[in-house]
Amino acid sequence: MDICLCTNASKTNNWDEYLSMMAPLSQLVILALPEEPIAFKGPYLVGQDISIVGSHLGSKGDIAEMLDFAAKHNIRPWVEKRSFEECNEAFKDVHAGKPRYRIVLETDAAKTVSL
Repeated sequence: MDICLCTNASKTNNWDEYLSMMAPLSQLVILALPEEPIAFKGPYLVGQDISIVGSHLGSKGDIAEMLDFAAKHNIRPWVEKRSFEECNEAFKDVHAGKPRYRIVLETDAAKTVSL
């Protein structure tokens, strides 16, 4: 793979597995703030000439372009959906590093209040 966008800052990330799938001259882009220091093995970085970069947010134009690209190519997020009533459990799971991807809390549209 030429680019890997890592949106998960879990301490359970398997960085070696991610790097082993990367093509020569590729980039690992870390988009989430890590909970702990990250360690990478040198052979992947040097042998494959992989770059590791970080990015917090792009500009409004960058975000619009990214969303257009995702829509055009039918790219969907990998998320774990939970009801809003499960928010306390979801919060604990996030801090324990349990979710594989993002947790999305869903609300009942019938109970949503418009302002």
